[in-house]
Amino acid sequence: MVNGKGFNKNEKVFWEKILSEFTDITGLEANIVDPKGQVLVKTFEDEDLPRYCSLIRSTEKGRNGCLNSYAALAKKVIKTRQPQVEECHAKLINMGIPFTVSNKKDYVIIIHHILGDRIGKQHKDFIAKLAKELKLKKADLESCLKVLK
Repeated sequence: MVNGKGFNKNEKVFWEKILSEFTDITGLEANIVDPKGQVLVKTFEDEDLPRYCSLIRSTEKGRNGCLNSYAALAKKVIKTRQPQVEECHAKLINMGIPFTVSNKKDYVIIIHHILGDRIGKQHKDFIAKLAKELKLKKADLESCLKVLK
């Protein structure tokens, strides 16, 4: 049974295993959030994030951007009851997939940190702007993009 804050211990262990296997098979990180975007289960610790995301999350503004991206995607997914794909605040791809537990509580699986083949001039211009905004080194962010999928 789901409690008001999320999953009970057994459910959390179950979903951690499912997400972990998904990550092992696909190489993509995922988490489960509630309809407000609050992370309930994740396949990573912050120190295990791709370096690009770690750099961005090293600032309060960057971390809040991540959390706000999750929240906006979760609300859209719950509202439409359909999978949704959106760019996060850092121009990576997030995909949200709705599901319901025991016909009572709605949740969203968010697959995130996807870059794809989208590095072009526009993306590089954005990186320069983001680095300035977050007071990070542009070269550091650009080098991190090379290892993202």
